[in-house]
Amino acid sequence: MHTNRRAIRPSTRLGFTLVELLIVIAIIGILVLLLLPAVQQAREAARRLSCKNNLKQTAMAARQHHQQMGHYPTGGWGWDWMGDADRGYGRHQPGGWAYNILPFLEQGNLYDKAGDGERDAVSQQQLENARFVQRSVLAMYTCPSRRGARRFPLQRGTYIAENSARNFSEDNTVARSDYAINCGDQRHNEFFAGPRISGFDFANDDAWSGWHDKDWLTGISFERSEIRNVIDGASNTYLIGEKYINADHYATGRDPSDNEGWCTGYNNDNYRNGHYLPMQDRAGYTSTMRFGSVHSTGFNISLCDASVHSFNYSIAEDIHRRLANRRNGDNQGIDIDDL
Repeated sequence: MHTNRRAIRPSTRLGFTLVELLIVIAIIGILVLLLLPAVQQAREAARRLSCKNNLKQTAMAARQHHQQMGHYPTGGWGWDWMGDADRGYGRHQPGGWAYNILPFLEQGNLYDKAGDGERDAVSQQQLENARFVQRSVLAMYTCPSRRGARRFPLQRGTYIAENSARNFSEDNTVARSDYAINCGDQRHNEFFAGPRISGFDFANDDAWSGWHDKDWLTGISFERSEIRNVIDGASNTYLIGEKYINADHYATGRDPSDNEGWCTGYNNDNYRNGHYLPMQDRAGYTSTMRFGSVHSTGFNISLCDASVHSFNYSIAEDIHRRLANRRNGDNQGIDIDDL
């Protein structure tokens, strides 16, 4: 007698149970949390490297300026003036260091834009072109860890400079720099806005004194400077570094040391000194004269030999001041690699 038996097949299960799916999601979440700091650190390391490369390029441009012109880029005439392509590279040039090194950064066309071929006159076209230059964004003047390369509000209304046009049809913004050149170890880093353009005798611009003859200015670039020699040695003297900014005002222009443009003359927007210790950017605190940066590990700065270094914010005060002084005669004993 035959009996009917149903074939017994092993059961198959498709997909995951809800519990298993939740476990997988949890594991992925834990891995992401573990990897995220490493990814962020890698990104910041890349941004710091880009920042140091910017300083390398600007330092090399400043050295080329020195080789060809016989002196480091001048500091210009004060914060009420900007670059004029017709007035050369020395004390007769109203623009600051960042404008003067443009031809050595393959930005000669932008340099030439702020001119009309007339050394002792400023035409309306030149005024318009000067405004264009001041509003031109240069990534090499921007630290990518701090803020993007773009224009920012100008807190002086439409006023940019004596030798720049005011244009009410455009938004009142200008480009800025995150870098400043070393103006010395004295307490101050700006003194005079410069002469008024109304009735100004361009052919006799030495009629106003400026500060180019002051012995106590110890840096590489300042108002009407023409620094030829670095007595303490190029490898022992600050050149161009990151500047401190109030972290609340990266984009507002309300920090008084970051409220104008990148190519103005001697002022605290683009010039810093070594009298005050460097600091990491801090919200709610404004300091107009010191170097610093957004980086947590320290600030980047180039020396006059175009080498770039990262120094701790805890650098000794006397060492910091000595490195900012081109001629104190006491820098040879400093071991840069130990800072």
